[in-house]
Amino acid sequence: MKIAVNALQVSENNSGIGWYIINLVSKLIEQPEHFFNIYLSQGVHIDQWERKNHVSFNHKSFRKEEFFRRNIFEIFGFSSSIKKYQPDIFFAPDTKLPWGLGSNVKEVVTVHDLAVFKYPATYQKSRVLYWQKHFASSVKRADRVVAISQSTKRDLIEVLRVPEEKIIVIYNGVGEEFQPVTDSAECLKVREKYRLPERYILFVGTFSPRKNLGRLIKAFGLLRRETNLPHKLVIAGEKGWKYREDLERVKDLSLEDQIVFPGFVDSADLPVVYSMADVLAYPSLYEGFGLPPVEAMACGTPVVVSNTSSLPEVVGEAGIFVDPYNIEDIGAGLSSVLSDLMIQKRLIKLGRDRARMFSWERAASQLMKTGFRF
Repeated sequence: MKIAVNALQVSENNSGIGWYIINLVSKLIEQPEHFFNIYLSQGVHIDQWERKNHVSFNHKSFRKEEFFRRNIFEIFGFSSSIKKYQPDIFFAPDTKLPWGLGSNVKEVVTVHDLAVFKYPATYQKSRVLYWQKHFASSVKRADRVVAISQSTKRDLIEVLRVPEEKIIVIYNGVGEEFQPVTDSAECLKVREKYRLPERYILFVGTFSPRKNLGRLIKAFGLLRRETNLPHKLVIAGEKGWKYREDLERVKDLSLEDQIVFPGFVDSADLPVVYSMADVLAYPSLYEGFGLPPVEAMACGTPVVVSNTSSLPEVVGEAGIFVDPYNIEDIGAGLSSVLSDLMIQKRLIKLGRDRARMFSWERAASQLMKTGFRF
């Protein structure tokens, strides 16, 4: 079977969909009986992919960050580009199906979430209009739609009226590198590299209104005022839309010395950053899956997450759930973990057990058996 893969979202600094593509495709191509043609942006090379004889690459002339050029190609350029390859399957891991592939090519698309429909106010209006139209078109034309959680499947049915028989649920995995890190020298190196405090509450993710950082910062400020909290708050990730509002909120609450912004964390350092945290705070308003809580649990870090969307489904009994709209509830959830050793021990054990349920090998196997079989 010949499989074409749109991996144009992969870049040097990956998050979200970029890591989804790298991890899933790395497991898919372990099956040498199939042939893969992978489309990559300019200058992107993944070592473990390029050592495979049954994998070929098509590097385009634009960088991943060149949004306009990349999206024009993803919508209109693929049809002519893949003609000489003649794939049986076209896999779109980032919810963008091109036009004009032809009836001989089966089209499979992954939908990560429907945030642009359910929480449009957390995105720029231009992006909302573009994505809403493109999402609806892609899932309508797809032969099969992969949802990364039951929550996303429900949204597909309710919001876009996608027939249930067309959808398969395949959970994300957690990378094998996410394990508790106890080596003191390695921890010290990473702590100094990112200027991390001795004790901290951690958030990981791209700054975005949907991630609810404003209320997290307020909840942290409330804890600082009402308790003898020895922790600082570490907000790790790239600055996204409206990030300046979050920075202003830190100033308004006089928390500049108590909140650390290390920026983007290299993938090799992320397990260490998780392992050194006392708790992961993830009060996101909406998630299609939510990788950071699972990665944190795999590293032996307790998690406090929202009681909304996919997070209860993914975290199960292994976390503390809070109302993401209630600042006091977010603070209380964090306090319950930080102040009670028994709760910490229970969540660490349950979290590590829960994280083992999610693997990229299992996700790739399900995709080959059910997503690519027609």
